[in-house]
Amino acid sequence: MLLHTAQSTHQGPRHNNQDSARVDAGLGYAVIADGMGGAAGGAEASRMAIDLTDWLLRRDLPEARRVGSLPLMLVRVFEDVNRWILQKAQATPELRGMGTTLVLVVFDDEHYHVAHAGDSRAYRIRGGELAQITKDHSLVQARVDAGLIRPEDAASQPDRNVITRAVGVDPSVTPDVGDGELRHGDTFVLTTDGVHGVVPARQILEVASQLPPQEAADSLVQSALRLGTTDNSTAVVVRTEERRSHPRPADPPADSPVPSTPPPLSFLQRLLNFGR
Repeated sequence: MLLHTAQSTHQGPRHNNQDSARVDAGLGYAVIADGMGGAAGGAEASRMAIDLTDWLLRRDLPEARRVGSLPLMLVRVFEDVNRWILQKAQATPELRGMGTTLVLVVFDDEHYHVAHAGDSRAYRIRGGELAQITKDHSLVQARVDAGLIRPEDAASQPDRNVITRAVGVDPSVTPDVGDGELRHGDTFVLTTDGVHGVVPARQILEVASQLPPQEAADSLVQSALRLGTTDNSTAVVVRTEERRSHPRPADPPADSPVPSTPPPLSFLQRLLNFGR
């Protein structure tokens, strides 16, 4: 499956940008992170998460694809990134308490695989419908699951930014891992809460469905700014396209002066010996 990818980010009203993202169409992955733990700590945590994820995927992804162990590899990526960020925080006083959300989507020809921790999101658009393929690890989502508040009231909760799972905070982290069938024309959108916290789902669907990936990513971030986001805003857009195989050249017509198969060796020998 061919991937057309784009990303866009803006610090918004904040003094610095603690979001990070990366897409690699060749290796076949998209990742997004939203750091926390102070200005320096949040930016460092999300940057480390993206850089380490990229390094681990380059090292392990080809083999994981070959042996069919992608879900296990995704868990190991989160475990390794979690350990390294925590060690950096413990060794650097000014970074104590830093951590980050992390959403990682890996693409194959026929399937996508997703792993995440925190409240950054991944969506899939197919057939004109938007599906959220991650579930927020947050206090507000826990209340929704318990039936204490309605889903439509989640965005207005004062503690909506409090998350219950992150990378680099605790000695261990267990990501939610899932997968699904990949189809030609599927579009995937990854966002930090600076985007999906203010941009309605229907607008995410319209923008990501109708615009080329880079324009869509830029438009989602700019929409978040216009709608008054109070956070950094980052969006990643990935659109899939089926690979086209090259057709085999047609055989020449029967009356072609060029033979369709090489002449037999005995015939060539007779030509070489003619007139001797």
